[in-house]
Amino acid sequence: MNYIALTLGPIEKTILQAHRCREMWSSSYLFSYIMKKILQRIDVKPQFEAILPILDPADRHPNPGIKKGAGIYPDRLMIRVKDYEQSSYDDFLIILQEVIKEISNISGLSILFLKNYLHLYSFQREITQDYLKQNNITLVKYLNDLLDTLELINIPKLYNFSEFEDKIFNTANTNFLAIDGIPTEEWMNVDNNNIARFSSISEIACVEFNRRSPQVFNNLVQQLVLTNKKDNNEDQFINKIQDEWPNIFKQYHKYYAVVHSDGDGIGAILQEIGNDIPLLKLFSIFLQDFAKDACDEIKLYGGLPIYIGGDDLVFFAPIIMPSEFYGGEDRIQSSIFDLCLKIDAIFKNHFLQFKAINNISPTINVTLSWGICISYHKYPLKESYLASQQMLFDIAKKTSEKNAIGIKFLKHSGQSMQAIISKTKKPSFENLMKFFSPQSSIGSSESFISSINYKIADFHPLFKVLSKKDPENKLNRWSNFFNETFNEDKHKQSEIKDFLTNARELCTSVYANYTELLPVVENRESHFNECAFQNIYTALRFFHFINGNEI
Repeated sequence: MNYIALTLGPIEKTILQAHRCREMWSSSYLFSYIMKKILQRIDVKPQFEAILPILDPADRHPNPGIKKGAGIYPDRLMIRVKDYEQSSYDDFLIILQEVIKEISNISGLSILFLKNYLHLYSFQREITQDYLKQNNITLVKYLNDLLDTLELINIPKLYNFSEFEDKIFNTANTNFLAIDGIPTEEWMNVDNNNIARFSSISEIACVEFNRRSPQVFNNLVQQLVLTNKKDNNEDQFINKIQDEWPNIFKQYHKYYAVVHSDGDGIGAILQEIGNDIPLLKLFSIFLQDFAKDACDEIKLYGGLPIYIGGDDLVFFAPIIMPSEFYGGEDRIQSSIFDLCLKIDAIFKNHFLQFKAINNISPTINVTLSWGICISYHKYPLKESYLASQQMLFDIAKKTSEKNAIGIKFLKHSGQSMQAIISKTKKPSFENLMKFFSPQSSIGSSESFISSINYKIADFHPLFKVLSKKDPENKLNRWSNFFNETFNEDKHKQSEIKDFLTNARELCTSVYANYTELLPVVENRESHFNECAFQNIYTALRFFHFINGNEI
């Protein structure tokens, strides 16, 4: 049987040229759009059968009312050639040329620029089942390995990126990508012109107030954001929001989250599926269905999806969203971490259905790991994006069991903190989430919360001793530390006492659970102690940040 595989780029390089949300969205959506156009042509060619991904039925007969708000197609394509002829690969190359010409016509980008800038690397290969069995490799793994090699090709070509900036970035609110991807109800009328409703960083950080009073919020957007010909006036916009809602505005409204996610265990399920083409196509549908539901959940929370392709997610979101606007009455407020856990649950439910319907081994499990960067609104978007990406791939995905959350917290002062939350270590995970989720009020204890942060930092060297392995005395050591350190009358107040109990349980569980979590590195014990302390300190600082008035 003959197969064709394609890798499309340069996605990351293009995204990192962006300076605004709308530019980053357009950079990502362009490549998903190109893949969709390729799949639409393949879909009507009887000799071709797309395996991964397949065309979403909604894109087979495009309905203007069905728009997803983000790209759902990945950068790699695998096709089975059902009726092989020598001309089949030539037919595929003609499809690529047709798509380039269509993009040129609709965008204004020259064909020369597109041919020089885009990476459309592909090959055709005859692959037999016997060959795959002899080499103990699945079809998808074999094709991916070959595509990895193709991506190493770097043929220098001349192009002027200013053409891309002019035709894509500068028209992001009104160009063909926005028309294709953004639902009509998310558009706005500005100066009698309809434009796509791309939120700026400051709008994302303050989106709660859009839900409180859309008219007031959107008037400020039109005055200070969308009609600004130069850079978004972030400070003035946020200051106006603060003036309108002085009793509700908190310092976290000046911050936003950049989030990356990636699936864990996808290789194991592809190994289980093996070379079953119909099942691979069903797996593609599973990923698309999850992507669309995840996109809806992100927008429900108030976030901006940038890319939602299968198990790979990239989006921007506010730090906190009150339950009256998201999540119902089960909690007073939800945080960015609550959103990630909801998407975890969506992913799990879709996967359980896929397993049950297709008799996948019950021992196989897939999860999501996360990288989250919480940044001040004036911090460069590119740097926040890279920090989130690093927390996912260099931190969360490097833990021994994956299924983790890597967090970086970038303060406006330039100070940064980070933490690793393992979702597999239930005691420490539950205790950490108490501090990464908002509470109704911390009342008079706010100043105490600040003081305990600094006191914990002062006792950093002592934590190594308190955490030594000694099952009989470890709990007593932590209890004695908290009892002796916080022994004033005010510490006996109910609210403060509860907080200290939670802080003690946090310290105990983090030091108990995280030894085996970390990868094997030099000076592992020292690295572990520093990592465990950073988790505790970051959790306490973040708790104060979202519940108090810390800037």
